[in-house]
Amino acid sequence: MLQQTLGAAELDITTYPSSVSGALKMHNQTKRGANNFHSIFCERHNIDCNLNEHHEQDLLRAMLLFACSGLDATIKQLIRDNLADVIACDEGSQNQFAKFAERRLRRNGSDDSVGGSSSPPVLNVQFLAQILASSEPRDIILEALTRSLTNDSLQSRDQVLKVASHFALTRDEVLSDHNVTQLAFEARNQITHEMDIDFRDGKPRHRDYKDMILWTENILLVGETFISKISDKLR
Repeated sequence: MLQQTLGAAELDITTYPSSVSGALKMHNQTKRGANNFHSIFCERHNIDCNLNEHHEQDLLRAMLLFACSGLDATIKQLIRDNLADVIACDEGSQNQFAKFAERRLRRNGSDDSVGGSSSPPVLNVQFLAQILASSEPRDIILEALTRSLTNDSLQSRDQVLKVASHFALTRDEVLSDHNVTQLAFEARNQITHEMDIDFRDGKPRHRDYKDMILWTENILLVGETFISKISDKLR
């Protein structure tokens, strides 16, 4: 049975801090866009179109892709508009910020630790010089962190959780079902990078309606949860 709409109602912008309004508008637009693809799918179903035909399958694919792209845009807007304020008021976020600064100072341009390396740390002299020469050293580090979190596409569960950690949010706080989120991103990447072709037989993968709805709603919920949890910190 086909459902009427995806997810809960759109978020009311008047009940959230003004600093998350940009991300909130992106999230609501994402939900509208995904629902538009779903509505067209349902209309074709109601006139007895074959739900396994390429047209219907592509509508389901577009629905999930739009949700994932919207999540990427929403989280990046939250980073740009709110990360600095959360760092200023949240001890856990401050600790993550300090760890990022340490990593950048210990290695030339590397933001991630190098596991198993026995080499002595190398001081990032250029980054240190930028900090010392600036009238606002903290802003230099914050800008570097923002670039680090927004330069890449946020299209995996691990990338989303990396951002969450800098807002001092845990996996369980932002992902209601992290296994479903993983499956949603795997499907998204198959659609985007492989045109959803199953190379075992050279044919497009069949996408089940219930799976695509479950994955799309999960991704929409991740965006909503990010907004709500960050808003709670700012309040």
